[in-house]
Amino acid sequence: MTLKDVISKYKIPKKKVAIELNEKIVNKQNLGRIKIKDFDRIEIVHFIGGG
Repeated sequence: MTLKDVISKYKIPKKKVAIELNEKIVNKQNLGRIKIKDFDRIEIVHFIGGG
């Protein structure tokens, strides 16, 4: 499974999130190339506007 598969499965909008894999920010253009392995740690942060 790739990070792109995870984003698609959970219907996460790529434009409104930052994605980290093992505490390193991922370039969203590479999501389809990054395979998830056992014990990888994924963090997805969703941006929300407000004031």
